Amino acid sequence: MMRKLFSTAAAAFIFVSVTTAAAITNDAKLFYKDTKFPQKVTTVYEAKQGLTAVSILSLAFCGKTIFAGSDRGIFYKNGEVWKPAASGKSMAALGRVTRLACEKNLLLAGTDTGFYSIDTASKALPCKKLSSLPVNASSAYKGGFLLGRPRGLFFHNNGGEKPIPEFEGMNIVDIEPAGGGAVWIATNDAVYKYDGTILSTFKTRAAGGTIHGDEIRDVHFADGSLYIGADKGISVYDGTGGWSEITGANGGLPYEDVLNITGGKDVLLVGTSIGAARRDATGWHYLEGRRYVLDDRINAAVLGAGGAIWFGTFSGVSKVEYKMMTLAEKAALFEKQVRARHLRYGLVSDSDLKSPGDLSTNANTTNDNDGLWTSMYIAAECFRYGATHDPEAKKFAKQSMDSLMFLETVTEKVGFIARSFAKPNDPHCSGEWNHITSDGKWRWKGDTSSDELDGHYYAYSIYYDLCADEKEKAQLRKKMSRITNHIIDNDFYLIDTDGLPTTFGKWNPEYLRTKGRFQQGLNSLEILSALKTAQHITGERKMSDAYEMLIDKHNYAKHTVGQKLNQPRMVNHSDDELAFLAYYPLLKYEKDPEILKYYHKSLRRSWRIEQPERNPLWNFIYAALLPSGEYFDLDSAIDTLKRIPIDLIYWSQRNGHRADIEIDKTNGRFLEIQAKYPVPYDERCLMKWNRNPYELDCGGTWLAGGYTEEAGTFWLLPYWMGRYYGYIR
Repeated sequence: MMRKLFSTAAAAFIFVSVTTAAAITNDAKLFYKDTKFPQKVTTVYEAKQGLTAVSILSLAFCGKTIFAGSDRGIFYKNGEVWKPAASGKSMAALGRVTRLACEKNLLLAGTDTGFYSIDTASKALPCKKLSSLPVNASSAYKGGFLLGRPRGLFFHNNGGEKPIPEFEGMNIVDIEPAGGGAVWIATNDAVYKYDGTILSTFKTRAAGGTIHGDEIRDVHFADGSLYIGADKGISVYDGTGGWSEITGANGGLPYEDVLNITGGKDVLLVGTSIGAARRDATGWHYLEGRRYVLDDRINAAVLGAGGAIWFGTFSGVSKVEYKMMTLAEKAALFEKQVRARHLRYGLVSDSDLKSPGDLSTNANTTNDNDGLWTSMYIAAECFRYGATHDPEAKKFAKQSMDSLMFLETVTEKVGFIARSFAKPNDPHCSGEWNHITSDGKWRWKGDTSSDELDGHYYAYSIYYDLCADEKEKAQLRKKMSRITNHIIDNDFYLIDTDGLPTTFGKWNPEYLRTKGRFQQGLNSLEILSALKTAQHITGERKMSDAYEMLIDKHNYAKHTVGQKLNQPRMVNHSDDELAFLAYYPLLKYEKDPEILKYYHKSLRRSWRIEQPERNPLWNFIYAALLPSGEYFDLDSAIDTLKRIPIDLIYWSQRNGHRADIEIDKTNGRFLEIQAKYPVPYDERCLMKWNRNPYELDCGGTWLAGGYTEEAGTFWLLPYWMGRYYGYIR
């Protein structure tokens, strides 16, 4: 049951400060006060930063310096690059450095060639070999060191060492101080408390004991409790005889194949064979995929200053910091990102990366729905202008509004809008791009869908109400009249240059009654919203006549009530986006209480189905349109705005293997496996509001692998809408 992890309290990691103790409603007095929150920011260190062709096997801090043990010796971080901690000959002699630990200023290294110490107080970092046999683990002990080896435990002191008979032949995997001069000794199938004699012995269940799992990998001792990481989860011994387990089903551990375990104040950090997990006072948080780590297998994990997490993998080192910022500061980052890499002739477009994750290699490209994404950016900038009166917001909105209007001009067919446009020699996405303007200057994409129409009417309405001056309003009226009359005059079809309706531009009553009956609810909502918006902007009686005819003669208002299809395999999350964009102008402009009853019923039904998704745009649209006093889940909206990563690159992401997630018995529309409850936004596949938020895995398509960056527009729209309506202050 996602163990209740992601149903109602999924967002506990980020605290939301709302000025009420009761349920959040759309009362104007209730709002979120924008304060700083921890935002995850990842930095990766690979070949470019000095870790060339090395696999990181261990990590440790000595003082403020972090050291990395690899299959080719030891490196340390100097500024933003990594340097060898010894000369070339000495580095080669170190071999595979599988364990690092720090005792005062001494960095202790266990390798497959011996046991070494490095004096980190000296700039020269002198390396001294203390023992010539392989070492898996070590710990300071009674003036010397305990050394764990593949076939026993040894006490090293004053240059000599002797075996400890009780552990002869055992593979020692970890040694951890236990306090009071004792240590915990972990082998593959048991943990021993030792202070010269064995005080306690705990074995795995496979060996007839109490430890959950068949193979012990690591131990961590903190606040009197011993945490034992194994292949099937974590066992916890409280020091007084009490035992508990942390698994997916019992404690919410995201993945149970534990490789290493460490911690700090109120934090437990776990590396697994697929990603890492961090537990704090609010629960577990999963970090998987290139957004956070360079490889699935976490060979090492350590906590650094300020709560930063460092991960060592076969592909390098990554650091995840928790930088404090406000939503306003996050908005500024996304605004800068859109302006820098996502504008193409004023349209908001995709940004493809020639080199995975390298933003310096970006190139803008076209998209099927450039008009829709641009419309959402226009709306965001107009809400920003309405909230702040910043002339920059008006300037940005106008630039993109001019491009949006050009989508009708470029087709040279009165009232017909293109999906996108480009220069004739520009690269472009697949589809119907065989249209060149008569002057030869532009190529445009046809077979325009309802997605574009929804976006246009949504953006036109908001720009007209919040941004346009009188001259611009006249331009908008002309364009709106042309587009809407094209639809009305063609019997509620969008007619392409071939004289036929486009694939998804069909709002005709007979079509929706027969072939398009499954689209009846959504398409009724779309065309009513379009006509109401057009009547508001143009004032033409023809628009209101068509609107009233579709309601009175064909029951379109009634059809909107059931627009959200929620039967298995029929759930279309892209349609959810179209519906909520259509709701906004329709309910804003409709004043007839009898008609509004249908629209309110439709919106309430849709939102209640969507509520588990914690979508801030749906929540704010719902709040803005319903009568005052309606609950609209402000907490979830704010939490989502915080959780959405600032890294908007499409990386592969996996969650289907997790032990803390309940898999839905039915697959999604495209047969994708999905969760019963949505995974938190900072742990799921990156997506705009038109994709399946229940989707667990993404990879193997163009929307993965680090080759595309998403525009921050999808985040900016709900943020600035929340600011405009006063839900965020």
